[in-house]
Order: sequence, then structure tokens, then C-alpha cells
Amino acid sequence: MRLFTSILAILLFFSIAQDAAAQRKVVKTRSTEPKVISCGVCNQDAIALPKPIYPSAAAAVNVSGTVSVEILIDIKGNVIDAKVSSGHPLLRSSSVKAALRAKFNPRFLSGNPVMVRGSIVYRFLSGKFEDPKKEDQATNIGIVNGRAITLPKPEHSQELKNLCADGRVEIEVLIGEDGSVLKATALSGDDLLFESALEAARRAKFQTYEGPPIKTRGILVYNFFLENKCVDVGIVNKKAVSLPLPLINAHAVIEKEIEVAVRVVINESGNVSAARALSRHPLIRHELERAALQAKFPPTLINRGPLKVKAIIVYKIKPDRTVDF
Repeated sequence: MRLFTSILAILLFFSIAQDAAAQRKVVKTRSTEPKVISCGVCNQDAIALPKPIYPSAAAAVNVSGTVSVEILIDIKGNVIDAKVSSGHPLLRSSSVKAALRAKFNPRFLSGNPVMVRGSIVYRFLSGKFEDPKKEDQATNIGIVNGRAITLPKPEHSQELKNLCADGRVEIEVLIGEDGSVLKATALSGDDLLFESALEAARRAKFQTYEGPPIKTRGILVYNFFLENKCVDVGIVNKKAVSLPLPLINAHAVIEKEIEVAVRVVINESGNVSAARALSRHPLIRHELERAALQAKFPPTLINRGPLKVKAIIVYKIKPDRTVDF
């Protein structure tokens, strides 16, 4: 009996020892996983920031604007994941490719290497990429809503609401020594809300700092709310039941094949209730919007029933003004 008890005690001891070793191994494995910290907008932290190529399709219709790319940086300073959070569809692919080639210095926290999450912002003028350099050694002061003396509210028109334009919009502002806004640039958010947010940001006025006058740079945050929100389902060309081709105006000059995105809202019955072309070419946009309004889709089923959604239809326009998808 004593022998049996001794053997049982020995087996129990080894079992407990093995469990403890396994737990130590799990703790050790977990402790070696690098933490993830944030760098916000990381442009200025980069040691190599390749410029994106301005796509010919975007140049053909003079697309401009800002593209914000969310990135994940590994412990060696390499970008291992990149995803566009906002920006014109024709500028997105080029921006992601550039972001994946960016390089940063490794970051450490308490002596341990960490991964970094943040964003890279690219600005495109009509026909070229604009290198987002800081002007006149402006001091970066983060979000500046609380420093505003005058902060006009951006218009959220019924037309924008009908297009399901909502959400958070971030505008970078360069503030002069007197507190006025010298420059405003859209950083992130719904493209359709940029014009309204920029117009409001340019009229803002801010407190000045004591001491020598300085220029500052910060972020204005605007939140546009909709009572009945729409789910964003992306590009829907292949999901259409019927997708009529637009007739391009004979006076429109198309030198190269271009792609034009049209933002649409599809109601619970699968009909397009609103459309806005993301192109400034008046001879093209109106025909595309007219065609998009005639498109038909199956009802989008979410959970238990159909749902109103916002989406993108992409049209390819050739030099002979024929249209394809």
C-alpha cells in the first residue's frame, strides 16, 4: 500500500511539474509577441517614403485629392500591411503600392522592439503627386477643435444625406500667426464630404500662443451623422442585374482609356436612388450618373432582410467614347 501511495505521489509530482512547465512556455511565448503602438500620421517618421505614381486614368480626368493609407510596420521598420481608408478610387492602388515600399526606423518600448500602426497620407494635385512637406517649420499641435475661437459647422446638405455621405472627416489645417487658416487639406473620411468640411475649415479662427508668433499645424475633426446609415459594399459592377451603358457626349475628348467611379445608393428594392460621379468632367459625369440611376441590383440581404447600401460603379471609357465595365 505504501509503495502504491509513493508511486502515485511521484506521478502526481511529475504531472504538476509538466503543467507548470507548459504554463511557463505559454507565458514566455506570449511575452515574446511584439506589442503594437500607434504613430498617427507617420509621414514624418519615414526614412524612405517613395512617391506614388500618378495613374494615367486619373490624369485623364484631372483627379486630385488626398489618399490616406492605414499601415502596419513590423519590428524591422518594414510596412507589412497597407489598406486605403479614404481617397479617390483611381488613386488608391498606386498609393497602396507606394506605402508598401516605405521604410521606418525600428521602434522600441522599454528596450523591446514593437510594431507600429498608423497611416501615410498622400496628396495628389491635378496631373501630379504633391510631396506633403511641412511649410515654414510649423509646429504640429494635434487635434485643434478645442483651440478654435470660431468653428463654423460644415453643411450636411440633403443631397449629401441622400448619397449616404456620413462619418468622421479629418482636415489638416495650417494656422497662421494671427490664428487664421492659411491652408486646409482633407486627410480622411468620405470623399463626398470633403468640399463641405474644407469650406468650413478655411473659415475657422484659432487662439494664438503667447510669446513670439508661430505657425502651427493641426487636425480639425468633423462628424457627420445620419439617422439611417448605409452599409458600404464597395464596387458592385459584377452584382448588377442590369447595368445600362451611358452615351458619352460627342464633344468630350478622351485621349486614353479612363476609369470613372460613380457613387450610388441602392435601396431595399435594388433600385439606385442617388448617384454622384467622382469626376469633375461635366461632359462625362452627367451621362454616367444618368446611366447609373437606371441600374438594377438584387436586394442586399443583411441579417434578416434587404438593406439600403452605398456602393461604387466603375465605368471604363475608351478614346472612341465607347464604354465598358
